[in-house]
Amino acid sequence: VGPIRGHSQTILILMAVGGIFSCLLMFLSIGRILKPVKNLALGAHRIAKGDFGYKVNVKTGDEIEVLARQFNDMSAALKKSFTELEARVVECRQGEAALRQSEEKYRKILESMEEGYYEVDAAGNMTFCNESMCRILGYPAAELLGMNNRAYMDEGFSRKVYDTFNEVYNTGKPV
Repeated sequence: VGPIRGHSQTILILMAVGGIFSCLLMFLSIGRILKPVKNLALGAHRIAKGDFGYKVNVKTGDEIEVLARQFNDMSAALKKSFTELEARVVECRQGEAALRQSEEKYRKILESMEEGYYEVDAAGNMTFCNESMCRILGYPAAELLGMNNRAYMDEGFSRKVYDTFNEVYNTGKPV
């Protein structure tokens, strides 16, 4: 015990230096871990805001670098998917515009033609008619829609229409 007492000041100094050195190593180690984690967090934030091409640059030579590479792969896949999705949206919008133009064209044709035009469901109930059909049958459109063809056709003609519609429905060929 005697020789240790004589060196107690040296031992305390060595312990203090060791503690300071340990704290310094711990601080450097934490910084080495936290910096790439902060870079990954920043990358996640930027991707969440729509910057799908953002790449994280982490060169640590450990699992965090592997995670960063996977993060970059995911970012690239998101960018590709988003670009493809944008192209599909543009395509759909163009298709919708073309459909609206076509619908408008055929609506004008149906409205301007003198011949009666109507559509029925499988049971013979009217689902659509043009204004000429309303004039021909003498009913407003509100009354015709949903009306069965037997209400405005005689029994013989109604049967003939039913048979004709069934033939078209079963064969898929117009008559």
